[in-house]
Amino acid sequence: MLASTLNTLMALQNVKAAELARRAGVSRQAISKWIKTAEATHSNQINAEWNTIRKIADALHITPAELSKDPFQSLSDDMKSNYHSLLLWDRLYDSIESFSIALSKKEAKAVGRYVQVFGILSAEKIFGPWIFKKFDHYSPYLHPIRRKELKKLCQIFQELDLI
Repeated sequence: MLASTLNTLMALQNVKAAELARRAGVSRQAISKWIKTAEATHSNQINAEWNTIRKIADALHITPAELSKDPFQSLSDDMKSNYHSLLLWDRLYDSIESFSIALSKKEAKAVGRYVQVFGILSAEKIFGPWIFKKFDHYSPYLHPIRRKELKKLCQIFQELDLI
């Protein structure tokens, strides 16, 4: 099980260690110890019995295999560094992982930053038509010129019944 994946899933589901422990039938101290040990050793690996991993996965409503997947492993260090430069230049988020969590929660600042950097059509691949329908939700976080251009694009898409 990977500590970063466990932390990400807990954050996405807004579950604290104590709540996860209660749901999984393990001690809160065990969960805290796993995470702290993985952070202290920079290993990211949590060693737990299979039965415990299965209980935690069930408590998070995922498969045990998903606890071992690193959602960022496909990114090279150079790509992570590049994304960090593009997306986190002002330290609005402390890591690509926290930015991704904010995106998954559709936080306006994160969505605005993503659209600003990668464009609304790229964001549509992630969010679907929501990205056009909720333009006013995240548009305050876009550069004014970009906001004006994208507002026109959204209007055109609506006029053509594309959204």
